[in-house]
Amino acid sequence: MAEQTSTQAAGGGDQTRQWLRQSELLIGNDQGLDLSDFHFTFQIKHSDSSKPNTAKIRIYNLSESTINRIRREFNVVMLRAGYRGNLGTIFHGTLIEAVSGTEGQTNPYLDIVAADGDLPYNFATMSQTLKKGATVHDRVQAVLAAMKPMGVTAGYMADLPPGASLRANVNAGMCRDVLDDLCRTAGCIWRIQDGRLEIVPEKSYVRETVQVLTDETGVIGRPEQIDKGIKVKMLLNPSVKAGRLVYLNNDSIRRYRYQTEAARSQEAAGKAKGAKQAKLEPDLATQRKLADNGYYYVMVAEHNGDTHKTDWYTTITCLAWDATLDPPGELPSQLGEPNPKDAK
Repeated sequence: MAEQTSTQAAGGGDQTRQWLRQSELLIGNDQGLDLSDFHFTFQIKHSDSSKPNTAKIRIYNLSESTINRIRREFNVVMLRAGYRGNLGTIFHGTLIEAVSGTEGQTNPYLDIVAADGDLPYNFATMSQTLKKGATVHDRVQAVLAAMKPMGVTAGYMADLPPGASLRANVNAGMCRDVLDDLCRTAGCIWRIQDGRLEIVPEKSYVRETVQVLTDETGVIGRPEQIDKGIKVKMLLNPSVKAGRLVYLNNDSIRRYRYQTEAARSQEAAGKAKGAKQAKLEPDLATQRKLADNGYYYVMVAEHNGDTHKTDWYTTITCLAWDATLDPPGELPSQLGEPNPKDAK
């Protein structure tokens, strides 16, 4: 099979040739099963949401004893994929279901369904009273302590409001409800990505190296302006994640041209809503807006691959950075492109 041979931008403008695909599939923890050498396919979906990310993985030609071990002994799934020099985790979560079957008469498989943060999202609870003077940071640490037995660790944490509570604070019930409450107070959003709790301001993003997306860095075809944003397909890139920024040259984007009757009706309905509701649910014209400065916020990132065939792609849906976020300050400049602050 011919290898894809574009290049991948890295921090500081360095580039790594995208060839020699690599993947690692582990079921279980330290003493689990390494299934990296088997033929498998995967569909991974990450979104800018507190709901768990999902994975569907099909593994071929496992023995019955291995299948039984997976069902009885293990509940952790970790998948890393990419290219030599850019191999990264694209999923780390809990095994939800394992169902065996056969393609044709002679090709047995095991289908795995897994979710990132499923256990803490659905089952983590807490009952704790914090003393007067507790901060939002203290509440977050209390939630993390309650989720830790289910494998959650601290990920990216924004600067949280420094103010202290004037009275004792009761945190009781589902951890996700406590996080919803404190994030409403702090003007943030939360999510679990690869087993790590992230908390980000509503009008900001996870501050990591901005991925520059061009045909030289793996983009396939032209990015497309669609109803729900800007859609970009590229060679599989584990560094492109929901909640981060990417940079696109607007001249490379295929413009939106045709609007169905249903889309026109939905857009008209969005414009007719009250200002508050419209802010929460942007109309289609806002969603597909092009960013003046070329920076886009990744709402959904999907990774699809087949270790024995040509599928090895990442597809993202993103929104114009200046359509949803306030300017957060300077961003790292790459490949000679300006910082968004300079573009204002």
